[in-house]
Amino acid sequence: MGNFKTARGALTFVTMFSAILVFLAHGFIIRALNKDPVARRRKLLKNIHRYSKFALKVMRVHVSVRGDKSGGGNTLMVCNHMSYLDMIILAAVKPSVFVTSVDMGQIFFLGTMAEIGGSLFVERRNRDRIDHDVSQIENVLDEGFDVTLFPEGTSGDGAVVLPFKRSLLTAALNSGTPVMPVTLKYNEIDGEAFSSANHGVVCWYGRQSFLPHFFRLLSSDSIKASITFGAPVRGEVGMTKHTLCDDLHRTISREYSEISVF
Repeated sequence: MGNFKTARGALTFVTMFSAILVFLAHGFIIRALNKDPVARRRKLLKNIHRYSKFALKVMRVHVSVRGDKSGGGNTLMVCNHMSYLDMIILAAVKPSVFVTSVDMGQIFFLGTMAEIGGSLFVERRNRDRIDHDVSQIENVLDEGFDVTLFPEGTSGDGAVVLPFKRSLLTAALNSGTPVMPVTLKYNEIDGEAFSSANHGVVCWYGRQSFLPHFFRLLSSDSIKASITFGAPVRGEVGMTKHTLCDDLHRTISREYSEISVF
């Protein structure tokens, strides 16, 4: 069985690597041919949407969706975060502009993937950059794009939803954009319930190296995940980023806790 999983992982890796090269080539062509930044971003999002759907099939990841993902217009989507796989799943289900850290942008290969996927890069550790980062997100929201933010600021091990950082939520309040809570769960891995025994197959956190983790993920038999789109929260008089952040964290934590078995 171990040799079979290793061989299948190698075959899946070759298929994925080939698809990624084609995805990147398409992305670079889109960037070269589209000078208008809004039109370019829309095409980049369509590109990553198509390839993400293909990637999930290749990786044997099955996703169920609950709730209304339309949101009645563009929204700032706020989601819990455990892995780079989160972004592939979300991009396949509902294309959006991901907000990620400059640290991710500096990681070999992953940074290029994020850039070609139309991501926004923010510097979470530098408080002097907050106004600039918020302004970037506001501009993209004003252009009519959905934006996805992972307010935990890092990926976790799946045991709990980590505390949220609230500074970037100001972009939604300033632009008057509704905020949609999104809860991502990994329900099963290789037919077994997601738990402390197998969470390492999908959860990428701490100082784990990317390629060994990626190969282990590709060697899995199947992964079942679910996404719950909650009702959009609209800014009201007196609402602050603190109250908004607390409300979103409660909503997502409550939904996520239904499968917490750690």
